[in-house]
Amino acid sequence: MRIQKEFEDLQKYIDKLSFQQEKKIVKNYAVVLKDLRSILSDVYSRYSNSNGILSYSEMSKYNRLKVFEREIISILSGITRDNAKIVKAGLKNVYKESFDITKDAIQSKINKTIRGVIKDDILELSLQNPISGLTLNKRLERNRAGIITTINEQITQGLVKGESYRQMSDRIKGRLEGDATKAVRIVRTESHRVMEDGKYDSLNYASNQGVDMEKTWLTAGDEAVRSKHKSMNDKSVKFDQDFILPDGARGQRPGSIGVAEHDINCRCIFIIDIK
Repeated sequence: MRIQKEFEDLQKYIDKLSFQQEKKIVKNYAVVLKDLRSILSDVYSRYSNSNGILSYSEMSKYNRLKVFEREIISILSGITRDNAKIVKAGLKNVYKESFDITKDAIQSKINKTIRGVIKDDILELSLQNPISGLTLNKRLERNRAGIITTINEQITQGLVKGESYRQMSDRIKGRLEGDATKAVRIVRTESHRVMEDGKYDSLNYASNQGVDMEKTWLTAGDEAVRSKHKSMNDKSVKFDQDFILPDGARGQRPGSIGVAEHDINCRCIFIIDIK
């Protein structure tokens, strides 16, 4: 008996949940841009010359630049904290939904109750599973530090060049949009990985209770599928065995290979056949 449609439907459902997280994060960036433009406008109105140019030397007086930078750090720290909460809460929900939907699917197929509950330590392990050696917490912290450094650098460069308010505002907007794109990529990558983790952990209870299964790698089937994953389509292994990719990388499920080039933005899933 194959469980495929149920998992394809699960992926569509998780994609919708992920999209809701993405919208909240993008909205946060829009609010931050508005706040940064507000304090930037205030600084320009107070310290720019008659031509609307604000110089580095003028901002260096009386600790003006340091005070300005502290305001920026406060605003950016706020959004990164808020976004981290959105990501973590969303991923916990993804895991729980995936675990429960998978459990219902297999129980329906075998007409048997599977004993098993979500364990907090396993859930946390799924959330913090490192990609490229970094846990989720460390990745979020790196992004926080990165955007603060980037925005401050851009402001300094704009001041040195004697840019107008509009030019400086555009600088900040461009960098925030780039960071928003990174945040959305994290949400998509992590939601997919955690979905597959929830599936696997749920099915593992069934396996330990005597359900014999085989799992099959399934790609999204479009042109965006990376070449090394195209060759994995329809490849099957025993449930407790690793998938082995063409370059020798291996893992129990798509999205959790442990290599960034395989995991980031991966949309592949695994399906199962009950023997």
